[in-house]
Amino acid sequence: MTPLQFAELVMMYCAQVEGSVSSWGRTWWYNRLVGGVEFSGHRFWCGADVRCWDHLTGDEKVRVRRLLKDDDFAPAIFDLAARKKIAERLGLFLFAEDDHDHLQPLVWPKG
Repeated sequence: MTPLQFAELVMMYCAQVEGSVSSWGRTWWYNRLVGGVEFSGHRFWCGADVRCWDHLTGDEKVRVRRLLKDDDFAPAIFDLAARKKIAERLGLFLFAEDDHDHLQPLVWPKG
């Protein structure tokens, strides 16, 4: 999978779960700084971190609702199992971390 193909799939994932990319490509030194593995997909533009409603703190959710000024705002809520299914159908591996979903190609080797 090329980085451009991966980018398209990440955009499709974000559209489905109403997510925003919080981290994508990284230099080797920044990847090391944030504790990434040596051959992280981030270093090759084939790793992305996505935050969706499920990852927001209570305060962040309140701020979003205020920003949108819409009491009826109801984001699409997908639990982890549903997000994993969406990712897998797109050919992506999802690793759930505390504050984001890490995505990479299903075939990306570990480490």
